[in-house]
Amino acid sequence: MHNVGMQMQNRIKEYRILCQLDQAELGKILHVSRQSISRWENSRSHKDPKKFSFPTKDNYQKLLAFFSDKLKKDLEMSDLFYSKNI
Repeated sequence: MHNVGMQMQNRIKEYRILCQLDQAELGKILHVSRQSISRWENSRSHKDPKKFSFPTKDNYQKLLAFFSDKLKKDLEMSDLFYSKNI
């Protein structure tokens, strides 16, 4: 559980940065506070996995759907760019 939680937290921050969003912007998209995003990303200081702050399953699925759509659009744009410029 501890490793899964760490992977979730790392992914949230990694994808947020890839999508060029700050914590407040991502919070607005998900209708949660910036502090919630921060807790999701930074709870790794706790050694007890029960004290980790995780998004709810619904919010985590919203996160994955948002990131998936955003990254898919970015891939499509890069394909279009490279097909015209190479």
